[in-house]
Amino acid sequence: MSSGKATSRNHEGDIAIGEGDSYPGADGGPLPRGKIDRFGSNQVCSGITGVRIFGHNQLRVTDSRQQNVDDFRHLTRLVQIIWSNRAMQFYRERLWPSPWAFVSTSLVIPASLLVFLPINFTVGVITAIILYGGCIVLLLSTSPRVSVTASHLVAGRARLPVALTGPAESFNGEDARIQRGQQLDSRAWLVIRGWIDPVVKIPNLDAADPAPYWLVSSRRPKALAAAVAEARTAGERPEVIEKT
Repeated sequence: MSSGKATSRNHEGDIAIGEGDSYPGADGGPLPRGKIDRFGSNQVCSGITGVRIFGHNQLRVTDSRQQNVDDFRHLTRLVQIIWSNRAMQFYRERLWPSPWAFVSTSLVIPASLLVFLPINFTVGVITAIILYGGCIVLLLSTSPRVSVTASHLVAGRARLPVALTGPAESFNGEDARIQRGQQLDSRAWLVIRGWIDPVVKIPNLDAADPAPYWLVSSRRPKALAAAVAEARTAGERPEVIEKT
């Protein structure tokens, strides 16, 4: 109405004119206003972990799915590097004891029985078994490993970069015995075992290392010398891990 008085609402037919309030009614209310939805934590919408503001007024959206893809690619790259390093191993050998070494150590059995039988039979048998078992474990656990990779020559606890090795020589029979005896340099690094006759001599080109060469026992001396030569030719191949 033009008088400005409150009138009854359209759906209130039983209320007289002038007694109605100023409520505009269900069909006369204000237009709906925009609502702001709020999500938990930093989530903006499904699949997006958050929104970050960087320098120079740049807005960047972090996608959880893209992050998972990047993590998978990084893991795949690491697996490829590990497999590549394993594939570049040119030689590997364990200097296990020969059968006669186990036979010779079995002499501890009669020695133990000789000492303990006069005292107690059971104690003598148990002691003999324990001593012989300990000798076997000691022989196996102290057997050194010899390996050649694209980057290092490993003999026992020592490692030498292949870039600092010279041409390797293999010796058998009498020549090997001479290398271990008459022509042996006291400064040489030795990884030799009495139950393996052949040896390989690898020159050490590191000026800061007092050992002029390595002398290593091997059941396959020619294969070991060839592996050192192959590693020196191949050189060390650099590996780069992609960072995401």
